[in-house]
Amino acid sequence: MIDLITKPTQLEDLIGMINGYNLRLLERWLQMDMDIMYFEDNLGMRDRMMISVETFRRYLLPAYTEIFKRVREAGVHVHMHSDGHVIEAAEDFINAGASILGPTKQGENGIENIKRRCKDRGLHIPMLG
Repeated sequence: MIDLITKPTQLEDLIGMINGYNLRLLERWLQMDMDIMYFEDNLGMRDRMMISVETFRRYLLPAYTEIFKRVREAGVHVHMHSDGHVIEAAEDFINAGASILGPTKQGENGIENIKRRCKDRGLHIPMLG
């Protein structure tokens, strides 16, 4: 997380290496018969994301998008879960391919915020039914 703030010159290479590893691992998981693949990250704190939404979109969202796209191409649903306040990234997760969005802390994200941003987007939000 510190690297996402200090942005060393090797940051994009590091993210690429981690994402490459995750994609290779993902291919093995996708060989199994499944309907839903569950992803979990803890990107939120009580009142905001751990990093700015701009930093999230620049450095992390492309990796999520690539991974989620591959999962959806395989006909598998993507369940994205994150603890804490992540409402600013909810639409990004949806646009990246999440079909189920599961923020744990409804109070931190605001149930009305979640409904307004996500309810009619064609995905399932467990706490909203």
